[in-house]
Amino acid sequence: MKQIKFDGELQAKIQIPGSKYIANRALPLAALSEGTSLIRNIPLNNDIMQAIKAFRKLGVKIELDGNQAEVEGTAGHFSQIDTEIDCGESGTLMRFITAFATLVGDNIRITGSARIMERPVGELVDGLIQLGARIDRENGECPPVVIKSNRLKGGKTRIDGSKSSQFISALLLVAAYAQKDVEIEILGKSVSSSYIDLTCELIKKFGGNIEQKNSKHYFVKSDQKYKARNYTIPTDWSTANFFFAAAAITGGKVSIDNLDLQTSQGESGFVDVLEKMGCSVEKKNNSVTLEGTTSLKGINIDMSSLPDAVPALAAVSVFCQEDVRIRNISHLRYKECDRIKALEEELSKLEANISSSEDELIIRRNGWKKKPVTFDPRNDHRIAMSMALLGLRIPNIKIDNPECVDKSFPGFWSKLQEIGAQVSDVK
Repeated sequence: MKQIKFDGELQAKIQIPGSKYIANRALPLAALSEGTSLIRNIPLNNDIMQAIKAFRKLGVKIELDGNQAEVEGTAGHFSQIDTEIDCGESGTLMRFITAFATLVGDNIRITGSARIMERPVGELVDGLIQLGARIDRENGECPPVVIKSNRLKGGKTRIDGSKSSQFISALLLVAAYAQKDVEIEILGKSVSSSYIDLTCELIKKFGGNIEQKNSKHYFVKSDQKYKARNYTIPTDWSTANFFFAAAAITGGKVSIDNLDLQTSQGESGFVDVLEKMGCSVEKKNNSVTLEGTTSLKGINIDMSSLPDAVPALAAVSVFCQEDVRIRNISHLRYKECDRIKALEEELSKLEANISSSEDELIIRRNGWKKKPVTFDPRNDHRIAMSMALLGLRIPNIKIDNPECVDKSFPGFWSKLQEIGAQVSDVK
């Protein structure tokens, strides 16, 4: 268990690891490419290490040297060396490797942790089957699944985008290696669509081409091959956002470099959200400086395009002088835990005035008490990190199961200490 205390002034310039979102896409793209890619600034967290292990099990040669990986591309031709892939706690890997494995071999079983067995993959499986894959289900709409074919035939597939953008991203990553052209039609409202845009951007960086007729239709020609490249992963916006939130909560100042200010990744918009709440933001030369305020304003905002910033926003919202309404976040119920339920129940321990519905969270002004609280993050890294931020304003906040942050940022606790917080191990 970790205990957080902070009684200083936050003035910090810090370094944050590379983007987990980008690394999760760069690895399969490099694995499918012709030639050898060098991917620099890879975040060495549990999810990415699990992904590297998974691709190696499918015969992809990956050599790690510090935080850079040399990936020997297969050009779409694989030598399968294992029949079971354990995705650990990574939902992204579970979706991406399911699609990837349809190109690789026969009788590949995709499994993972107990929580992974509860996270939906059915829409993706349906989409791949429409493209000619043979896949057996062992658990209905959730893993495990068993891949029974080694080629996608191609054609047209229709897929529901309302639960996860990762279903569409998974299809787009492998579509160029189908036997025939692939057309993808998205049904319903597509959540986190900025992550689909990010996938398309990275495919183009590796020499692929996607024709997007509109936000609901994508077309990929099958006679393409990705090209190896050297690529440096920029700083992870979703991790950086916790430290921008720290500045907002304390009224301090935080600067972070190597951020891609041109990215379509939705999480990059969190600093703009904080600016609307009264913070000062300066963007310059791939660097962002955010200065907080002691009089945070409320906000009514659609967070569907930056869902991973919701826990940090909820932590900031506790200290707002007006109500905060966070809308269109129903897909957060399918993350590492039900994040809407977790935030409501954990923040209520502070007697915060908070309520939720299926797709929104409302945090009312001045509804909290300065009291020692032990938070249960439900084995969710983002819940743990967001609850830790509360300790920057409220004495003697404790976080149970602090190791769960290793999923995305093993250095989180030491980074909190770097900005001036006292972080101690307690029973």
